Amino acid sequence: MAVHLLSVAGGQGLEALEPYLGEGRTIALIGSSGVGKSSLVNILTGEDAALTGETRDGDGKGRHTTTWREMFLLPGDRGVLIDNPGLREVGLFTGDAAEAFTDLEELATNCQFRSCSHETEPGCAIRAAVRSGQVSRERVDAWKERSQEAEQVGKWLQESNRRRSRKPRKR
Repeated sequence: MAVHLLSVAGGQGLEALEPYLGEGRTIALIGSSGVGKSSLVNILTGEDAALTGETRDGDGKGRHTTTWREMFLLPGDRGVLIDNPGLREVGLFTGDAAEAFTDLEELATNCQFRSCSHETEPGCAIRAAVRSGQVSRERVDAWKERSQEAEQVGKWLQESNRRRSRKPRKR
């Protein structure tokens, strides 16, 4: 993965973006609030297309000026740019939910149904453990959330690999 140091205010490093721009290409900007994503949109579009704002005086953090995703067509067939709202934290889920919740994974093997959603099915060992106080509802909710995230990441990776395995388009 390439990392490029840019300064919209100083106009430095912007040439490093050129290899990523072009007809049929889409670029998405992600990062913390106030780092200059929308300012970069305005530089690349050549107009004040995205709303920008000042950072807070007290801590220098952004103010969530961008509150929704927006696509911008770059002039000269240079592609499409997607500006995203600022993120509070950036990370990639790389672990397996089963590793962090081995106790719940083990309990789930005792459910009456293998496809138990742990919501309304009879014979659910997870719900019984919550009722008895053995496991907190918050821990079960966190387990379910991580499991869903892992499933989504898995689907995204499958789709990404499927797309990559297709023949490249001629330009």
